[in-house]
Amino acid sequence: MPSARGCRAGARREVGDGGEPGTGVPGSYRRAVIRWTGAVVTALVLSGFALLLLSGQYVREGPVLVTLTASHGIHRGDLGIVAAWLLGMIGLLTGVLAGRRQR
Repeated sequence: MPSARGCRAGARREVGDGGEPGTGVPGSYRRAVIRWTGAVVTALVLSGFALLLLSGQYVREGPVLVTLTASHGIHRGDLGIVAAWLLGMIGLLTGVLAGRRQR
């Protein structure tokens, strides 16, 4: 009589997929979720720091380039902060997308 082991529907998994037995969730999906969750948290922290720098006053903010209100404007130093934030986001996205497996 043949063995009933592994005959359940969906019980077979590819060797090396890294999923936990009995969960039905492949390891590649779990790794992708962890990778994207980490990327979103990192993006939020990076954006929060950039907003804190943009909203605060610091010594080398430079002259006002664009006046928004009587007490607020875009300073020359803000351009560097925005550029650094943009480079950080591009690097983060590049790192996440490079972590995907090629099929």
